[in-house]
Amino acid sequence: RRHEGNLTLLPEHDRPVPSGTDEMADRDALDRAMRSLSLDQRAVIVHHYYLGLSLPEIASTLDIPVGTAKSRLYHARLAMRAAIEPDGASSEGHVA
Repeated sequence: RRHEGNLTLLPEHDRPVPSGTDEMADRDALDRAMRSLSLDQRAVIVHHYYLGLSLPEIASTLDIPVGTAKSRLYHARLAMRAAIEPDGASSEGHVA
């Protein structure tokens, strides 16, 4: 099931404009986080966020059970969050 988010676009003059340095730092952090993932986790992230596939579609494409796809996506998100956040911590109070 796909979830649709409510998105409000701000007028051009109200949007903060990131500097080129900020954008490059963000891309570098994302690249490092992606490289820190296992190949299986990377595949699920790419299929879900870049190709827009649902978990059942990912499972079918990768020939894995839906539960495995869900688990890989969950753990990949945690690993990326830990790699990107400044303190390297994932969600506070969460025990895996």
